[in-house]
Amino acid sequence: MDETARQRLRALILKARERQWNIDQDIDWSMRPRPNKWIPRSVAISVVSQLMHGELASAEMCRHLQEYTHHPEVMEFLEIQFAEESRHASAYKRYVAQLGETVDINPHLRIAFEAGYKVPGGAAGRIVACHIMLESEALELHSVLSESLRCSLLDQINRKIGLDEARHVAFGKIAAQHLVTSLPQETRDELANWAETVWMDCAKNLLSTLTGFAPLARRSLKARIESGWQRQSTALRNAGLEVQNSGRF
Repeated sequence: MDETARQRLRALILKARERQWNIDQDIDWSMRPRPNKWIPRSVAISVVSQLMHGELASAEMCRHLQEYTHHPEVMEFLEIQFAEESRHASAYKRYVAQLGETVDINPHLRIAFEAGYKVPGGAAGRIVACHIMLESEALELHSVLSESLRCSLLDQINRKIGLDEARHVAFGKIAAQHLVTSLPQETRDELANWAETVWMDCAKNLLSTLTGFAPLARRSLKARIESGWQRQSTALRNAGLEVQNSGRF
């Protein structure tokens, strides 16, 4: 890793240490969760539970990634990120606890998370999976939840978490740009194919769960997924992977 990349990572590490927050002191829990009255409580519980499971999966991946790298700045950032992801999961769990019991992870999400451990490319592939794909989708989901649930407490939690997630994405871009370019072209092609396959499979499985919903709602989600792949493919190309924009649902 060149000195410019190391300096950028050290700047992120410094920012992360300066901007740690406390789940008890920095969230106003007196607000209580009040999702949009048109959204069933069970739906709110399920969605936020999946966010919690995603944060736990990210924390586990941080520990796993530390076994694949020897760069001190990468190791240090991952240690900070592990603590942040664990705090995020605790915040979501506390939110859900005020609505009811958390639900199990969606099986399609579990498959996607497990695929991250089988990604080609060693540390580079895992950073692509976790920091470029998973973390950026978490940020996108925050905006979707703000628009649909309209809960002030959840918005406050997501604003805090979003600042951390933005650093995680920035870390992924810096690390991936260095690590991906050091991979053989064959491995880079394999990684690009893996990213598109996992994305499309997860998206199609999600669409299949909407049977019985209004066609308009299905089209809306379908459009979100297609635009999401456009966003992802751009990020992957910027990391040095040759991906296509031809995926259709």
